[in-house]
Amino acid sequence: MKLINDILQRARNCKSYLDSGDAVKEHLAPKEKQILSMQSDQLLEGKRPDGNDLRPYYSEDPYFTVLGNWGGNPDAYKAWKSTLPNWNNPKRKEDAPNLYINGKFHSELGCYFESDGILITAATPYAMEIVAKYGNDSFGLSGERWSALMQQVLPDIVERLKQILNVR
Repeated sequence: MKLINDILQRARNCKSYLDSGDAVKEHLAPKEKQILSMQSDQLLEGKRPDGNDLRPYYSEDPYFTVLGNWGGNPDAYKAWKSTLPNWNNPKRKEDAPNLYINGKFHSELGCYFESDGILITAATPYAMEIVAKYGNDSFGLSGERWSALMQQVLPDIVERLKQILNVR
């Protein structure tokens, strides 16, 4: 009976480790720069975490379609943006925003590590305005990127669980 109780306690310790967020903090927090780089790459493709395009498209965005900074001409804005670095990404539709002009917004995103994952959102007031426009659900890693990240950290998590279970 003592052996069974010991095994149950070790299993509870594993569950606690996973549920508490310790696994996320221990293994993903050190990869924050990589995670933010992956998020930036995804934004340069004009994609949301679900793989759909960021919206509104330039042609749908009131900022560009009503008379104002771009004279109601989103095509003029796209033509101007085409002169900037990071514009020509074959994975991005031309009308999909990439939220990049000079890199300021991309550099002002931050990772918040929670017990059940990562929240990628604005880290500054400037970035908060853009996140508010596109919505928090427009940020976060796609399934493909999340899988690639997990492939990197999973072996370490398994090793940590083995330590908790006292298995070699």
